[in-house]
Amino acid sequence: MQKQLDALYAELPQLQCRGLCQDSCGPIGVSRGEGACVERVGARQLRFDSRLRCTFLDSKSGQCEVYEARPMICRLFGMILGVMECSHGCVPERWRTKQEGYELMRRVHELTGLPAPAEPDETVPAWIAVQFKR
Repeated sequence: MQKQLDALYAELPQLQCRGLCQDSCGPIGVSRGEGACVERVGARQLRFDSRLRCTFLDSKSGQCEVYEARPMICRLFGMILGVMECSHGCVPERWRTKQEGYELMRRVHELTGLPAPAEPDETVPAWIAVQFKR
């Protein structure tokens, strides 16, 4: 399964992250397969602190401790035009549409054996948008 997830991740455009988006680090929906990978790399359980931030976010540096193993929803941040744009100016080499983001998440859920979230209406994939509401 990890090779298949890696192939999905490879479909994403490059983005030079400045590491300033810590306010977006939770709470997030993570598939079991992706969660297991994060926990294996991070050598502890995925949890959220009292401020609902991911505990793999280093409080001193503001960097993700499992950046290379982060789940799809984290990888999509800053790449979905109109829904998950980075407020710190990080821009991907190519924007993804809301529908493309939905499709990538659906494929992750399918791969990990979870039912995909309900199909969003034609204009707003709300289940993606709520992941990073502040």
